[in-house]
Amino acid sequence: MKNRILALMLPFTIALTSQAQNTFPTNGNVGINTTSPSAKLDVNGSMIVDSTLIVKDSVVFEKDSRTKGKFYVEDKSYFLEKVYMYNKLIISGNVETSQNLKSENNITAENNVNASNNVNASNNINVGNKLNVTGTSNLEGTVKMPGLTGLNNLNNEDLQIVLRTPQGNLKTYGIVDFITAINDKELPDFCIPEYEQNPYWMSYPQKLITACPNVYVGIGTYNPLHKLHVQGTTYSSKFLAGNSQGVSSAMISGFSPNNLYPLIELGQKIGALDQEVRFKITNDGTVYCKELRVRLVSNFPDYVFEEGYDLMSIDELAEYIKEYHHLPNLPTAEDVQSNGLSLGELNRVMVEKVEELSLYTIQLENENDLMQKEIEDLRADVEELKSLIK
Repeated sequence: MKNRILALMLPFTIALTSQAQNTFPTNGNVGINTTSPSAKLDVNGSMIVDSTLIVKDSVVFEKDSRTKGKFYVEDKSYFLEKVYMYNKLIISGNVETSQNLKSENNITAENNVNASNNVNASNNINVGNKLNVTGTSNLEGTVKMPGLTGLNNLNNEDLQIVLRTPQGNLKTYGIVDFITAINDKELPDFCIPEYEQNPYWMSYPQKLITACPNVYVGIGTYNPLHKLHVQGTTYSSKFLAGNSQGVSSAMISGFSPNNLYPLIELGQKIGALDQEVRFKITNDGTVYCKELRVRLVSNFPDYVFEEGYDLMSIDELAEYIKEYHHLPNLPTAEDVQSNGLSLGELNRVMVEKVEELSLYTIQLENENDLMQKEIEDLRADVEELKSLIK
């Protein structure tokens, strides 16, 4: 019997002898691949666990720790030093860090993110709930805040936001001004002396602007003399000048500085009339110019002096004026009041009337010459009769 027990223990003894680095003491630490274990279980090498590993106390990794699958934290997770994530970090609970939190990819949080130090993200940060930052946040990517207009404490004068201008200067805004700038209702004021000396273009949604009033923009010229100086040809389907709130269907419109109605319109139609008004000055406007040239559409009235021109007699003209109260071919006062007056057509008709007056004058002069000759003949006859009587 004793020999049989020794025979059964012999392989086990040989196995313990061949695995000299493994230690299985009855009390104290257990070592695998080491003869001097420093913990209750000390494994010198890799360890594979096919099922769940449950640790009822803390787990300390003195070097890198990698997980090929998902890493779930059901309760709080504390990081005493830096945490590097080369892919996504999805956390269904809170994240609290007393040091820096850096991510080379997206950070998505469905709950609170509390950081007492820096949060550095080179990509997007999407926060579904609160984001409390007591330190400095450097955001190099895109930050989307669709609920920005619903911020609380909008009347809090102590709530301020510091923005860095494109020139590297810091400018402080109240929360209302900041929201207004974000919503693009009013552009922030970047007009500073440094900007005037070295202006920059700034971009906003559907806008490219230069904000300073003392900056002149030149196109095709190195020496702009006005706010916008274009040396060359420009094209625009519509041009508005004056009050930008004015509305007009004209191709070129000039608005009053303090009113919404246009003062000057070019290429405008009035109501349902078919004729197009090339140039229109409204509201009793006045035009001052040194010279005005009008190109007439119809013939200039030299036809008055042509043979066969139907010139009304003085009696016919008198009857026409008596009946219609205006000269022939001229509009009535009611027409001018309602539809205005064509300057070119007016000048044409006026020249026509002047030339007709010239013909009337010539006719009267000829008649006067005939009458004068008849008077002289009568005087001669009278003198001859006087001599015969004597």
